[in-house]
Amino acid sequence: MVEIADRIESTFLGIIEEQLTRQDLEAKSPLPQYQEEEQQLAEAELLHQSEETVRLERLKEASEARVEAERWRTEAETLRAEVEQLRIELEQARAAAEQFHAEAELQHQNEELARLERLKAESEARAEVERLQAEAEKLRAEVEGLRIELEQSRAAAEQSQAEVERLAKEKEEWQGKAKALIEIRTNRGWLVQEGKEWKKKEEAITVSGYREQLAEGIAITMLRIPEGEFLMGSPENEAGRYRDEGPQHRVTLGSFFLGQTPVTQAQWKVVAGFPKLELELPPNPFAFQGADHPVERVSWEEAMEFCRRLSQHTGKIYTLPNEAQWEYACRAGTTTPFAFGNTLTVEIANYNATFIYGLGSAGVYREKTTAVGSFPANAWGLQDIHGNVWEWCLDAWHLTYQGAPTDGSAWMTGGEGRRLLRGGSWGSHPVFCRSAFRSRYLPDYRDRNVGFRLCCLPQDLFLYT
Repeated sequence: MVEIADRIESTFLGIIEEQLTRQDLEAKSPLPQYQEEEQQLAEAELLHQSEETVRLERLKEASEARVEAERWRTEAETLRAEVEQLRIELEQARAAAEQFHAEAELQHQNEELARLERLKAESEARAEVERLQAEAEKLRAEVEGLRIELEQSRAAAEQSQAEVERLAKEKEEWQGKAKALIEIRTNRGWLVQEGKEWKKKEEAITVSGYREQLAEGIAITMLRIPEGEFLMGSPENEAGRYRDEGPQHRVTLGSFFLGQTPVTQAQWKVVAGFPKLELELPPNPFAFQGADHPVERVSWEEAMEFCRRLSQHTGKIYTLPNEAQWEYACRAGTTTPFAFGNTLTVEIANYNATFIYGLGSAGVYREKTTAVGSFPANAWGLQDIHGNVWEWCLDAWHLTYQGAPTDGSAWMTGGEGRRLLRGGSWGSHPVFCRSAFRSRYLPDYRDRNVGFRLCCLPQDLFLYT
């Protein structure tokens, strides 16, 4: 379009320049008037032709411009269509690339997931293998333990067999000496109230047991206590009752043997001369002298050493009675505060009789021990079960019977290290001599009113044939 405009401008300037040249010539050589008019008409015609020519040129150029513009528009449309197609193809390519990328990512994720699954499976397999290996090791250890236990059991069985043979041999020796338990005669006592007085009653009874010979003229008489059950402890309405005597509870016991009396000074001296096992035993610790008086001023530890030495010497197992055994044997089937009834008198026990219990009466206070067996026995033949000396028991002391064994076994745990004492002594008020009363001291405690009585279980003997 710019080129066309320049060509039109050039033509028009040429026409004007030619007309000006002609006017200059006419001015230099004037023409006649008609000629001048013709000349003007000719010039006008020429100008008109020139203008027409210019117009036609313009029309032609405009037409060509329109054609060119149309061609450019067509080309532009074609280009736009091509661009649009390229855009569509680009979008499709982008979409395809994104889909490919998504599929590749999905495939990568699937492959990663599969890899992780394989790793997990491998890890679980390794863990399972390790678990199985650990179980196998544990089983091997258990098998080894069972093998060792089996060997130990076999050794124990062999040892038991040897022990059985030894016991059988000893049984034969014992049966040669004593074919059965011996009968032991004694007097049973009890109290009966007649008016305002309490009268002692006695009757002869026969009990069974055996005598453990220690030396010439010195033997310990052991009485058989029958199996059974009883209500241990005191009822809440018993006069002088202490909290540690309850709650009452039923205890079942097997048969056992208990010393008819506390251990005497003569018996102590013999066993104190046996070989030492763990402790030294003083040969003469007594505050009161008398071969048939109870041993006193001995600790729980020393009483246990006495039991160990006697056990080694005889081949039986001697020990202190546990608390349930002591009270069961003391009561001998009674439920009253004392084995002899509802009170004590000086005719039936050695205690501080300046004090009374219940409806009892005062009496002589002897202020020392008496010879064992000086007073009547209870229903099972036991003597000095109330008073004379306190008697050590095997158990540890507890504040109450909550949690106490009910099978007649010793209660060995707890108690702050203190051990039990039962029965009262020559210096005790009668309330402290009751069947249910419990005292306690540390196991190294000694006093001139403390002694003990022996216990032996029937499985440690062979005296029933």
